[in-house]
Parts: sequence; C-alpha cells; structure tokens
Amino acid sequence: MIAPKSGLLPVIVVYTTHVCGILLVAALLAYSLGTNMWLGSGMSMFLYATLQILRITGDVKMVPVGQIGLLVTLGERRKEHFLSEGIHWLPPFTSLLLFDSKERRLEIPETEALSADSVPIRYAAQVRIRIVNPYNYSCVEQPEQKLLEILQNQWRSHFSSRSALEIAANGDLSDSVQTRISERALELGFGISPPDLTLLRLPPDLERLAQVLRVVRQEHPEISFRDAVDALQTNQGNVRKLVLESSTLESAVAQLMALLVR
Repeated sequence: MIAPKSGLLPVIVVYTTHVCGILLVAALLAYSLGTNMWLGSGMSMFLYATLQILRITGDVKMVPVGQIGLLVTLGERRKEHFLSEGIHWLPPFTSLLLFDSKERRLEIPETEALSADSVPIRYAAQVRIRIVNPYNYSCVEQPEQKLLEILQNQWRSHFSSRSALEIAANGDLSDSVQTRISERALELGFGISPPDLTLLRLPPDLERLAQVLRVVRQEHPEISFRDAVDALQTNQGNVRKLVLESSTLESAVAQLMALLVR
C-alpha cells in the first residue's frame, strides 16, 4: 500500500489535473462540431473516461484539529497508517475513519479495597487519556470501560500488597504498576497520564500515624522510611500508643524520632 502524503502540493496537483481535463474535453467538443464530429466525440469520450479514472486513483481529505484518522482499504482497517491533523492525499480505494484525539479525563469512582493486613480502604482516582492508536481503539468494544476495569484491578492489586499504614503514608502507585497500566492502555489505543489519587479514606488512627510518617519523611530524610513504618506497625517501645495519644503533631513526631535515633 502506498503511504499517504500530506501537504498542499497533492491538493494542487489533483485539482489542476481535473481542471485541465475538463478544459480539454470542452475544447475537443468545440473542435468536433467544426470538423470531424466522430473523431472529436471519440477523443472527448476517451479523455473524459481517462479523467474519471484519474479521479478514483486518489483523493484529498482533511483531518480536522483534535482528531486522528485511520485508513480503510476495501473495508479493511490499516493498523500501520494513522493520519494526523491536516490535509492528506489518500491512495486508491481507501476511505478515512476519524476519531476524537483530544485529551479527556477518566474518573475512577469511589470504591473499596482491602490492604495486605485486611484494613478496608476507600479510594478514588483519575487519569487523563487520549486516543493515540485508532486501530487498537476501533478493535475493542467499549474501550473506556475496559480501561476503567484495568485501573480498578491495578489499584486493588496494589493496595492488597501493602499494609494500611504504608498506603496511608503513600498511596501512589509504584513506577512498575504505572508502566504496566500504560502498556495495557496502549493495547486499547490510549495514551495515559500517571493516575492521580483524589480520595484516600482510612480509619482515623491510621490517618494520624500516616500524618506523622509524612512529616518524618519530609523533615528527616536521614531516617529510613521503612524503619519508621516498621516501628509503628510492630509498636516498638509502645511508640504507636505514644504517638496516638500525643496532643500535637509535633509531639507525636518527637515520640517517633526518639525511638528511631536511639
């Protein structure tokens, strides 16, 4: 298959050819009336037929701003040919399917998942998506719904592999999970942004502990975050109770730091 060409030159060539053909037909008809009618008519019909053949050997189409095109040849979608915004020269016997390629938001509604230690967690998230592969997109029924299911499954799997305290301190997806989501999204024809967690709701005591962990991570980078989480999860030196009973966030952080810097 001939690759489509973009730009104004194909447009000029096509329409110049058509205009010249029409002018030639008109001139030969006029000539035939004045001299040999049969010869002139025959040549005119031949040129007219040639012009019609030229018309079906290609066409010029425009892909509007915010859309992406997919070539269809004799009813078969061509997965290797996507057309970006602009004017394109189409090969013979092809048509064009257009898809909305503007970026849009896909929301993961509030739902519940369980952590590795069986704590119920309510969460919601969102991503930005757009169609980058119209062939893959057109081969799937309800691709947005399938992508939403993939996202929900990845979040549930992610939460089930971490303790509630780890999730409370940092609920973002790992890089490996985000890479896996991007690969699955592309299989459906989408480009996708990193997911944003818009809601994370846990039991109040975990929220308090997570707040302390976030302060420790931000203000004391020399302290191992893993050690801080382990200290609270295993309640070393009764630190979990001391942190939860502290009247201020500063005193709660001080209780945890006192244990960690021993």
